[in-house]
Amino acid sequence: MSKRTKSTYLLLLLLGAVVLGMLYFGFRLKGFRPANSVRWAAEGPGISFEQYGIAYTDPIDMASAGERGFSLEIAIQPEKIGGGFHFVLLAHDGDDARQLLIGQWRSTLIVMHGADYENRRKTPKIIVDIGKSPDKALLVSIASGAKGTQLFLNGALKKENPALRLQWPASDQGAGARLVLGNSVYGHSSWRGAIAGLAVYAHRLSPFQVRRHYAGWRERGDFGFAKPDAPEMLFLLDEGTGELARDQSGNGYHLTVPAYMRILKKEVLLLPWHMGRAQWNYGKDAILNFIGFWPLGFLVAAALDRGRRIREYYRPAAILICFMFSLSIEMGQVWIPSRSSSLLDLILNTSGAGVGTLLFARQRRWFALNFFGER
Repeated sequence: MSKRTKSTYLLLLLLGAVVLGMLYFGFRLKGFRPANSVRWAAEGPGISFEQYGIAYTDPIDMASAGERGFSLEIAIQPEKIGGGFHFVLLAHDGDDARQLLIGQWRSTLIVMHGADYENRRKTPKIIVDIGKSPDKALLVSIASGAKGTQLFLNGALKKENPALRLQWPASDQGAGARLVLGNSVYGHSSWRGAIAGLAVYAHRLSPFQVRRHYAGWRERGDFGFAKPDAPEMLFLLDEGTGELARDQSGNGYHLTVPAYMRILKKEVLLLPWHMGRAQWNYGKDAILNFIGFWPLGFLVAAALDRGRRIREYYRPAAILICFMFSLSIEMGQVWIPSRSSSLLDLILNTSGAGVGTLLFARQRRWFALNFFGER
């Protein structure tokens, strides 16, 4: 076997190894387990969320109840969470701009409509510090109506915002909104902690009702206190097992706790300014995505330079092949909850491949002489 043939085989072997390595890093699951990481409480009512978990209902139409206000009560015990915005509860009708959201950022709870996670647009919100890793569940009560929104912790008023009026989202097609717990519909804003009960009302709760509910919760230890006030949804979360948490309001809005993680809405080639800091690491990821494609661009260009018919166009052909390879990875990442399909990644990958082809072009003659033994 001639040196040229051996060198060609070695080049293809290196190229194959690089491709396999990039596929591994492109599709690796970052600690994600295919099983939905939601567990029923071992003692008492509740479900706990780990990374990555989700629970959700079918779409629910509650828009007609908006005139009487809106209220929500949820008992939560968050785990210690670092940076990033994490979704505790979400009502989503297909449009992020209309979503109703309770999120956690470090030790604060944030109640809002829309997707202004970093408060750049200064949309109305309620932000409350709940302390770090409370040792007991907190009863969070939110009452909203024409005069604004109030947030209570364990029956005591903590914050109010007259400019914030919450309502159940309603799509233009009238399909209703899903209730989602522990994650976003995209599957990459997971929250860690426990939920011990949940009630949603199509009317505004009074401060007296909130105090009475807290007293009932302390006495009973579950959300049975909510039944006299006609909730639209009521989850005692006392099933202890299975894939269904039953709605005890009688309306049949049951909560699904799937055995496997499910992404409710796919994102393809998301723009970087729509991803939020929790998903877009501005420095490290950008550098890795750019430099990581240098070897691929170099080796693809070297392989194409061996072909007589394509040798004249090896540089644009190599960049095109690397672009298609990166695009296939980004499309595949749509289906992985712990990954995000990013347009910025595609641009950086392709640019990095271009640098790799340029590096080969500058060493093309040396490569032919020393690697393939050509004269």
